[in-house]
Amino acid sequence: MDTGVSTAHVRIFCQNQEVLSDDDNDNAENVARTGPESLDATEADLVLRAIRRYAECRLESTITLPLSPRGHDELTAALELESNLDLSQFMGDKGRIFYNGSSFGIKLPSCANEVFAGLVRTLITDKLREMAASQSSKHVSALIDKVHCFGSAIVDLPHTSLQGCRCPDTSFSSKESVYPFVVVEMAYPQYSEDLQAIAKQYMDGSCGGIKVFLGFDIPTPSTPGDATVSVWRTRLEGPCDVHNPHPILVPTLVMLNKPFQSADGTPVNQNYNVDLFLCDFVPYRYWQDVDDIRLMRISFRQLSEFATIALEHATPAPAVQETLYRVLPRTHYDE
Repeated sequence: MDTGVSTAHVRIFCQNQEVLSDDDNDNAENVARTGPESLDATEADLVLRAIRRYAECRLESTITLPLSPRGHDELTAALELESNLDLSQFMGDKGRIFYNGSSFGIKLPSCANEVFAGLVRTLITDKLREMAASQSSKHVSALIDKVHCFGSAIVDLPHTSLQGCRCPDTSFSSKESVYPFVVVEMAYPQYSEDLQAIAKQYMDGSCGGIKVFLGFDIPTPSTPGDATVSVWRTRLEGPCDVHNPHPILVPTLVMLNKPFQSADGTPVNQNYNVDLFLCDFVPYRYWQDVDDIRLMRISFRQLSEFATIALEHATPAPAVQETLYRVLPRTHYDE
């Protein structure tokens, strides 16, 4: 179908799966082109079919389908229809979406990544509440109290040539901010090198509104390796005065793929930490009041413990004999 615009791609993949070859992707496209109206199907129709097959657990691999910007608009409109409500719920409940203006995708988080992200989320939330309670300054305490976990709520990133959006694995923000202050992303096992590009999309697309990007890459039983962390944060460059009322925000790399656990499960670099400051969790107008206040220090020892717990959950348990009970054909809820 000739849409008159350049062709992008949609990718739908599960973190536990291997990347398909080009031949496999061609086969996946043929799988999506099934049904009595395949010849007249639009790009959005084909993507919807692929999403439905994934939701029904009938696709277990990475697939790539053509999707132009116009097709993306059609897909967005189609997902708002009542007839596709189940697909919208599936994408919101089970997947994380991303779109960078040229590719749209869904990732189904692995068990290990979900457990690890949940542990990091709980740690940061607990630290925020502890710091709010311990501050002598009511002003500072009130600022911290306004910060909450926003989970995987969609983040629109319009301030780039490729307008897009992402759903982070977790995020922290307040009602005073358009963008989350801190985002956490888990790398796909087969796309760990994408973390730097993802960080750039977040920070450039939000015009620096997103202040800290935490990217974690932990191994799985099928993709062994070191567990690493990458951190980017924005910093102000140049004085803020009458001649320069809007200083430049510069994304700065703090650490890149720094291992905190080796492939054999041994903790490494235990003298390293990930520091988060109060200025990371407040709007820029408060920075001069809170810049030097460190809220929390996440040690590599803690991250290694989290990775161990996550991998334990991801490793299949040995088969055990379970007692099965016969279910009566009638219920007694009203008795």
